Amino acid sequence: MPDETPTPTPTRFFRACLLILGGIVALWLALELLAQFWGWVLLIVGIALVW
Repeated sequence: MPDETPTPTPTRFFRACLLILGGIVALWLALELLAQFWGWVLLIVGIALVW
């Protein structure tokens, strides 16, 4: 078994910040995509509920 040294705290903090930033960007892109198609989504949901 290799000797594993613990990751330094600043490195863990930096990686956590990058993951949070990536999550924010992904959420922003998803909302932008939804904003372009929200009318069609509402129409499809409305038709599905009536059907």
